[in-house]
Amino acid sequence: MATTKQVGIPMNLPNAVYSCFNKYATFSGRASRSEFWYWQLFVNIVGFILGFAESYATARSGQEPQSQSAILIAFQLSILIPAIAVCVRRLHDVDRKGWWCLL
Repeated sequence: MATTKQVGIPMNLPNAVYSCFNKYATFSGRASRSEFWYWQLFVNIVGFILGFAESYATARSGQEPQSQSAILIAFQLSILIPAIAVCVRRLHDVDRKGWWCLL
């Protein structure tokens, strides 16, 4: 018996980010491999840009570097729940329980 795959929106970076924020706290269902990895790419790119901007601004002002800026902390807090949710949905796609995210 052949299995059929669901055909939906093809995942690219904007669609994956939209999907993860649209399913902000949805821990049920499945996330495709491309959705998960595009989400990770988005998080890393934005984190790198914010970290670079923070270090550049600190160097220009001549102040002592701080551990993290408020903007970077706000970004990390805003993506915390969607990041956990997409991790759980990805684990469901590979037939594992969502609790594996804790490892």
